[in-house]
Amino acid sequence: MKKLCALLFLLVIIAAMTGCDTISIGMIGGSDGPTDVIVSSGKESKYRSEKEPVKVVKVDGFLYYETGEDNNISGRCGTLDGHFTKAAEKYEIPRNDNESNFDLKDPDYSGYQVGMAEDTIEIPIEDDWEIFKKLYDSEKDLSQYKYIMKVEGETEYSFGEAEYIVLTNELDITANDIAKSYLSSQSADALDIYLVTMDTD
Repeated sequence: MKKLCALLFLLVIIAAMTGCDTISIGMIGGSDGPTDVIVSSGKESKYRSEKEPVKVVKVDGFLYYETGEDNNISGRCGTLDGHFTKAAEKYEIPRNDNESNFDLKDPDYSGYQVGMAEDTIEIPIEDDWEIFKKLYDSEKDLSQYKYIMKVEGETEYSFGEAEYIVLTNELDITANDIAKSYLSSQSADALDIYLVTMDTD
């Protein structure tokens, strides 16, 4: 028994020295049989979080992101105001004008028209003209971010589930990370992110 206690103590010390975020120790077997000591480590969030890519393009130096709305007016002009080339992967933000992070399957309609609403463009995707909105902030350089994504899930804060479109340099960011960054009073929780929308319905 003394040897087992010494072994457990040694494992705890080793785990502490290796900088494990969490540690759990369990034993299989009893005092009258063989005993295996299991040490596991890892950092798992108890809050569910999901992410999905956001379609985004760059036109005349500005980013435009999908709003989820369509404008299928009749009598639309058949001439496009510009064309796109897919140059970024999903989740990535295009770096140059006339680039997108998604495929436009029809080469004849792989572009856009200036939108009817201010600061929008409209892109033919499948059977719809989807509205993309300009993403601009006069006080923030948004070109510093690498990724754009929609993140939703559970958080530790009172508004429960939330949905965000966020610009970030961290691909593995969670809904709880975002909520904590904006709502926590601890400066250590603040992240370098840009929140585009927050839906708390």
